[in-house]
Amino acid sequence: MKYLVLLGSLYMLHTHPRTIPQAFNNNLITPNVIRSAPVLKAQIKYISGASVHFGNVLQPIDVRLPPAITWPNKGPTSYYTLVMTDPDAGEVSEVKHWIVGNIPGNSVWRGETIAEYVGSAPPFGTGRHRYIFLVFEQHFGRIQFLEPYSAVLDFSFRPYFSVQQFANKYQLGSPIAGNFFYASWDYSVPILRAQLGLL
Repeated sequence: MKYLVLLGSLYMLHTHPRTIPQAFNNNLITPNVIRSAPVLKAQIKYISGASVHFGNVLQPIDVRLPPAITWPNKGPTSYYTLVMTDPDAGEVSEVKHWIVGNIPGNSVWRGETIAEYVGSAPPFGTGRHRYIFLVFEQHFGRIQFLEPYSAVLDFSFRPYFSVQQFANKYQLGSPIAGNFFYASWDYSVPILRAQLGLL
């Protein structure tokens, strides 16, 4: 086990902290999508049994439902924002797949959902897309988010997103934790895209 001291707290890492920024840089997430990489790992596991690990390939059928996600945190008196985004959506640019703010500790279910979770749905022939999870600490406490709410089957406010602009708008700074996977089209994608009104 490796340890990292951050803001006076002792956090446990399962990988050397330098490998996380390197993974984000090698996969062109930094600086293209977010200016600075996180140094902590967000642990992400789906009910299908699939786990996210810095660029592994998952099937859309296995990531249809929201995952369980945890990250090193300072406890329930500190607040965090979780973002999942796809920067490889082509003509609609970056697409937000999940945003939850005002999360006490890492109790995601107790946070304020801004965009309901939508699994990966890359169109046929567009290759592999990156699906990126980023966790930001809310250094100034609870935030009054002014974003339009995105329901689970509503695509209206999801495209043309920028996680960097979102972080700037709410003074979130750099992400403290993160992870990402790749996914490409499979037979489940047309069903989800039809539900979102994209076919």
